[in-house]
Amino acid sequence: SAPLWDYNLSMGNADYLAGWNYQGWYRDAGISSGQSGNTDYQYYWRLRQDAGYLRRLWDRYWKIRAGVLTTPALMARINAAVAEVTDGQPAVNIKNSAAWVITNYSDPANTPQLWPASTPSVETPAARHHSRWQRLGIYDWPNAPGIDSRDYFVSSTDAADLAAITATPYNVTTPPAMSEAVHIKGYMTNRLAWIDDANFAGSTNTILRPPLFSQSGGNVTAPYNLTITPYTGTAPAAANYSKTGTLNYATGPVYYTTDGTDPAAAAVIPGVTRHFVTDTNACSVVLPTSATLGGTDTSSRDWKAWDFNTASMPAGAPAWKTGLNGVGYDVNITTSPSYYPYINILMASSVLAGATPVPPVIYGSNMQNVNGSAYIRLPFTLTAADIASLSKFRLYGHVDDGFVAYVNNVKIAESNAPASPAWNSIATALQPGSDNDGIIYKEFTTSNDAAAFAALRAGTNVLAIHGLNGTAISSSDFIQRYMLDAETLSSTPPSATAQLYTTGVTISSGVTIKARQFDTATGTVTPMTEGTFVANTVPATAANLVVSEIMYNPTAPTLAEAAAGFNSANMFEYIEVQNIGTLSVDLSAVSIADGITFTWPVADPNLRVLAPGTRAVVVGNAGAFALRYAPGPAVKVAGVFSGNLSNGGEHLLLSGSAGTIKDFTYDDDPPWPGEPDGTGYSLVLNHPASNPNH
Repeated sequence: SAPLWDYNLSMGNADYLAGWNYQGWYRDAGISSGQSGNTDYQYYWRLRQDAGYLRRLWDRYWKIRAGVLTTPALMARINAAVAEVTDGQPAVNIKNSAAWVITNYSDPANTPQLWPASTPSVETPAARHHSRWQRLGIYDWPNAPGIDSRDYFVSSTDAADLAAITATPYNVTTPPAMSEAVHIKGYMTNRLAWIDDANFAGSTNTILRPPLFSQSGGNVTAPYNLTITPYTGTAPAAANYSKTGTLNYATGPVYYTTDGTDPAAAAVIPGVTRHFVTDTNACSVVLPTSATLGGTDTSSRDWKAWDFNTASMPAGAPAWKTGLNGVGYDVNITTSPSYYPYINILMASSVLAGATPVPPVIYGSNMQNVNGSAYIRLPFTLTAADIASLSKFRLYGHVDDGFVAYVNNVKIAESNAPASPAWNSIATALQPGSDNDGIIYKEFTTSNDAAAFAALRAGTNVLAIHGLNGTAISSSDFIQRYMLDAETLSSTPPSATAQLYTTGVTISSGVTIKARQFDTATGTVTPMTEGTFVANTVPATAANLVVSEIMYNPTAPTLAEAAAGFNSANMFEYIEVQNIGTLSVDLSAVSIADGITFTWPVADPNLRVLAPGTRAVVVGNAGAFALRYAPGPAVKVAGVFSGNLSNGGEHLLLSGSAGTIKDFTYDDDPPWPGEPDGTGYSLVLNHPASNPNH
């Protein structure tokens, strides 16, 4: 389980790590304490490059979003909590009591306090709490911005306030006045709405949302025509997702399956990753001495251009040094972490005594206290095939503390850089994780990918880095080491069993339908929409469902059974239910409690529907049941229960959507028969069609 003291970061109640903002990801927050998703969880940003992982992640999100995370379901849970602490009177204003001032609240003697005269007339747990502990509207670390205007727990204006802050996004740093109840409702509503549109096809502006079913699942009257439509609507502003331009939703055909399989190919065919600049790439570096000296060759070519000649510099210009990827210095070698293991070209006049490993190339003059900028070139060679079908750059760097990155003189990324970096600029800020960010490869978001792709050429190309030292030229360390990958468009074809959706899907019997939209422009697929349907059924009730058999005390395992791994008699227990009605029964809301625990599965329509007169069993162990009883295909095994049935009898409760179905206690004493108690017989219900009271 996660630490309880960090949960506030996900509920809009923290003034650090962007915890108050319902937009954005924690992993991308500007974090000064080194707790970034790239620093503390180095595996995570690599996981997010895997198309298969992302597909499963967003499939899971939308499956939950359609269930317990629906906005009405969340609001109902919050309302239930509010109702519990307000004794069902949430419309009564509850705030700090003006006459109740706690002067002794940390009194070590725990002096009793008199109840305030201004106690609200309506006595509820919430009213008493906020009379005794007057912290509404008062900042307690790490309360989110706007705490001073949240001086009500609940208010009679809550409904109107919630409608206002969810209809139009509000300024999270200076939010309007609202109660604490409205604050969490508004945050969760707006947060989920933001996440809904946060799944993009790679680096494009295409939002991937699942298609919509005319009915999400459940019982239908057959034949039913299910319609499937791509998601449409007004896309949010690009700035809400740190993007530029116009966002759009996926466009393309919808494919579906009726056999429970994924309509997209089982194995995502990912975009091919092409490694342009590697960890051991050749590298050249110079400390410029003016706006032109160091950054312009004798042919007046700019240092960021692919054809710049580092060996042909004008008079007075500093010489470029060449080595391997990894430029920097560190004067605090006794302080962890040290940058020396990552430096191949040392930007100093000499190696510090005791520094290890010794960099293979020494620049020859000190960068510290001389210049906050270094020009770095990382050349790479491409073929025409390498350049074909590219969709995105991925730039990774050991960075302390800023940079501007160019591919063939086209800017693709920057971090902590001034608006117009000069030859002697310094970084505008430290990296979020400070020195910890310098010892790992972090991914940096790229832009202008299309323009940079157009600038690539068959032959020599260059990744040019304007390295920027941290906030002062006296900085004690500096590191710049990069990798540049490029990805081709991913391709996800429909599966072999997928069908192209046209005008509808006819449902005549139980079926699970799964659908995805295949975006034409990006070659990617949307998250999956899934629905399990049953046809012409009625819910399970006390009138149509009975417990028809109980095997509560099986005989001990035989030698053969024990040799197969089934070494406990409890493994051979089971309970059988029977549909005694005239219509098929939907068991999806049925559960068994007390003696054992079992909830009916809903994913498989064949397991959740009982035709008239048919039976289903839930078992202690599926393998043991099959070995001993050899049930055959006609016996419907719905699943495995938790716990064990008591050999001496116990209470069983069968419940459904309409409430209690059967509530009884079986026994091994008269008038209950004794034969089922360990002799190999089961307890069988007499005349189940008469619906006896067990």
